[in-house]
Amino acid sequence: MSSRKRTVLCLLLHAAVILGECLGTALSIVEYRRSLFSFYTCDSNFLLLAASAAAAVCCVRRLRSGKPLPRRLLLFRYCATCAASLTFLTVLLILAPLAGPGAFPRLLLKGSLKYMHLLCPLLGLLAFLFAEDHSQLRLCHTLYAMIPTVLYAAVIVTLNLTRTVRGPYPFLLVYEQPVWASLLWAALILGTAWLIALALVLAKRGRGDPPPPPV
Repeated sequence: MSSRKRTVLCLLLHAAVILGECLGTALSIVEYRRSLFSFYTCDSNFLLLAASAAAAVCCVRRLRSGKPLPRRLLLFRYCATCAASLTFLTVLLILAPLAGPGAFPRLLLKGSLKYMHLLCPLLGLLAFLFAEDHSQLRLCHTLYAMIPTVLYAAVIVTLNLTRTVRGPYPFLLVYEQPVWASLLWAALILGTAWLIALALVLAKRGRGDPPPPPV
């Protein structure tokens, strides 16, 4: 695929993400009101929206001037893609199974969730894998990708410990489960976040993006 065609594909995918995120955000405001920011789903999707908006602007600039997407923007896109992918996998592997029968269509296909749990994370992932050059990524960047999840965990666990909020996810109910269970959940979620970050670095190298030059 030529560089121009790849840039056009990148722009279209990010435009689709922006549209989906705007629709999902509008529905989320109605559904969750003031508790909106307590959900990792919403926070990760807002991060993805910001990254896609910046990427779309840079794609337009590249089509006009030929300038490549800035490396810092691509790193931001990587972090946002990791966070949104964690949202998708957490729903798929943890929340839906815990919620019981009928949870998969409810959590993946209804209301704002069809955008924030399914469509936008997948579109963001497609843009990352097939339309962006992430040859600058190194294994050390997996630690950068952990920052949004670690910050969210630190804030929401503190709010749960002080009884300011409850949940909003079952594994955050610190007063309704043993300490060892909370620690196990923390290790599982943070470990999954790191594995996603690692998998995306390796996937890009496997798709032909050249490895970064030696330091």
